[in-house]
Amino acid sequence: MKIGKPISLVVLIPTMLLLSSTTQTTELRLMGMGDLRLVVEDESNMLNLYDFGGNVAGLYLDEPMSTLKGGFSYGGVSFSDTGGTLEEMPKVTYLGQPVPENVMGYIPAPYRDMLPAGGPLGVDVSYRMEASAIRVRGDYANAKLTFEEMDPEQSVTVNTFPSTMAQYSTLFADQLSLGLQVGYLRAKQTADPELLESTVSNFGAGLGIGFYLSEVVGLGATFNYMKPKFETGIDSISIDGLDLLDFSADLDGSGFDFGLQGVLQAPGLLKAGARLGFNSLSGDASVEAVDTAFDVGSVKTSGFAMQTRLLTTFPLVPLQLAASLGYMSETAKLELTEDLGSIGAAKQDTLAPFEGSVSTFPIGIGFVYSTPMLTLGGEFHYSSATAKEEDSDESESISTTGFNLGAEVPLVVAALRGGLVYSKSNPEEDSGTDPMTMTKYTVGVGVTPPGSMVKADFAYNYISHKIDDDAETKMTTSLFSVGLKFYF
Repeated sequence: MKIGKPISLVVLIPTMLLLSSTTQTTELRLMGMGDLRLVVEDESNMLNLYDFGGNVAGLYLDEPMSTLKGGFSYGGVSFSDTGGTLEEMPKVTYLGQPVPENVMGYIPAPYRDMLPAGGPLGVDVSYRMEASAIRVRGDYANAKLTFEEMDPEQSVTVNTFPSTMAQYSTLFADQLSLGLQVGYLRAKQTADPELLESTVSNFGAGLGIGFYLSEVVGLGATFNYMKPKFETGIDSISIDGLDLLDFSADLDGSGFDFGLQGVLQAPGLLKAGARLGFNSLSGDASVEAVDTAFDVGSVKTSGFAMQTRLLTTFPLVPLQLAASLGYMSETAKLELTEDLGSIGAAKQDTLAPFEGSVSTFPIGIGFVYSTPMLTLGGEFHYSSATAKEEDSDESESISTTGFNLGAEVPLVVAALRGGLVYSKSNPEEDSGTDPMTMTKYTVGVGVTPPGSMVKADFAYNYISHKIDDDAETKMTTSLFSVGLKFYF
């Protein structure tokens, strides 16, 4: 934003030199100030082809300097039940970092929908040259769910072995940029006593293209290939005198996603972005029992996603408004072989063909008032989700409303942050799903020593989930995170 009067610069420049920088940040800045990811832009949340569009071709323009980032998180989940109606609820602890979002689906239901997803922590190096950039990243996560009330005590552990990612981006011509990326993820879930062990892995590779019509308009396209594999098994054990035989199930698949992105920047007036994504995945499922293998059938999924984001500024006023609109649709289909036979003691009717879809429609609006002395913002979010089975006329819908509030006050060498996030889910009547309220309190501190090329961020989140129809049951999460960022 331009300042109209020269006297304003005389006042602002010395003031800004004394204050902690809020532009050089880690991902933990927004985590400590109410998750204001719609209205606030910083180095981790830019409205460009890379951060917003997910296009690797935009890496070399994402940040102006080379960086080395690292961090860790520690947290836990606890349950309180003054009415004594709950039994066998787990105690959950995190080590290394919170459970990454791409591993959440492999934590036993119903807990996975309530556990916080981890941020991009771990070790992350970006090296920038005149017209190209290289980024290498590695993450590790560990989560343990312990059922202390069970006899014997049981636990489920999810380990994400160092997941790796490497990216390269270069300016190929005056207006054309290219990017390549590869990545690998492996997560393992074990149960103690060792009744069950599951492993999921995924190899991915992709490319991106960015075309800049001018300094105002940028267009991009991406294509990614993925090779996921899932394995689960149970050993020969005896429970209550009943012998259970060796059993294993595998799913081996492949898929792709294709995306289009566009960004528009009119300095001092507005920024806008839009992205479209299409994905498809298919795989063959098989089981093995009593040394006999069975082809179960095939699994197919497909999806479509659209997301827009708009930021508008006002000349001579430190106010910015934001809006977002999206739509996502996912379809899953299970096709079985004609004759499954009998798998151990299981009956054939325990498996049945399935085809269903889920569509989600999220919208958001917000504002941020930003001066060198204070950043204050708020957001309102609404989403509606509908699930439907193809062979049924019935569908199930749930809507969620909520708001985010956040603030940041820069001081001499530190910035103090705080925020509140609130959301309430409203399932339709007779759906069998209880309405739930989530309240999150966030605090954070960012430290930048004067003249230093080091940035340190600290964030603490306290999250409460409560079933609205049960005043005696509550789940709380405490999460502490530390992030460091070096510029070179």
